Amino acid sequence: MLAPHLFAFPEKIPFGYEFKTVFSINGVSIPTCIGIFGQICVSGFMFLGSYGLYKQVDKKKKLVINKIVNLYKSYWKVFFIFVPIGFCWLIYVQYF
Repeated sequence: MLAPHLFAFPEKIPFGYEFKTVFSINGVSIPTCIGIFGQICVSGFMFLGSYGLYKQVDKKKKLVINKIVNLYKSYWKVFFIFVPIGFCWLIYVQYF
């Protein structure tokens, strides 16, 4: 899981911090090849995480829609409380 984040993008490594290796495949270093191949872990993690969420929701017999609605209810509560406070603070700071 760490290989794609550490070695898949050698152009992002700052100058002077190169990882030297003796072996290469078609001019590409072995750690970079492992990093590129390791990107399949990201897809697998996304799939397994989504599947686990589905099984958890299915086990409780709740619809995903209910979870989304509850999330938005919480979001709008926070929005309606803190946005007016932010505007009042902005007006207070500008004029005083």
